[in-house]
Amino acid sequence: MKIYAINGSPRKNSTTARLCMEFLKGAAACGGTVQTELIHLSDLQYSGCLACYACKRKGNENGRCPVNDGLFPLLPELAQAGGLAIASPVFLGGVTGMAHSFLERLLFPFISFAADYKSIAPKSLPIAMLYTMMVSEEEMHTYGYPALLARLERSVEHVFSKPEIIYCCNAPPTDKLDSYNIGIYGEENRQACLKTDLPAACQKAAQAGMRMGSLISHKKELPR
Repeated sequence: MKIYAINGSPRKNSTTARLCMEFLKGAAACGGTVQTELIHLSDLQYSGCLACYACKRKGNENGRCPVNDGLFPLLPELAQAGGLAIASPVFLGGVTGMAHSFLERLLFPFISFAADYKSIAPKSLPIAMLYTMMVSEEEMHTYGYPALLARLERSVEHVFSKPEIIYCCNAPPTDKLDSYNIGIYGEENRQACLKTDLPAACQKAAQAGMRMGSLISHKKELPR
């Protein structure tokens, strides 16, 4: 079975991508039948949900999204995966636009409108959600980011399973701070990330990957 990490950052060498790689390293350390793959959403051309409701049409009981773009061949693979890690920097109190569009396409087809909005996903999946942000941990709570992000997490839980959450605070917005007018983030913040926040988040990501890999190795299915 394969565990996928989905990088929702526009950058492939970002702190978000680093967490994805650490997560997959932890999963791969379980060995056995566990395979891993990193997907950069920035490589794909796709849109969010088009509200065509084809996934709710009678006869489309599998909830397949018919929009033929960069996500079309990928979505069925993800629904049958061993597990998913979905990672994104926090933009305006939420995930990136590309990450939100991806989740619309992944989740909405599996929410039945026939009765009680039940999940018709083919199976429950272990899920991790990894967030990076420029603010400190204290500011994260002051601004209410966990509560804002929880709205999307509830949809993930409804369709697949309750996600494990990992935050990385003080993430640098760029490698070249001197070239930009970013007075709210300085060298002190960057050092805090490099010395404390990032190593701790990488360790948590790797441990979460190991837990997910262990679940798959022992063929345990999570309740929805």
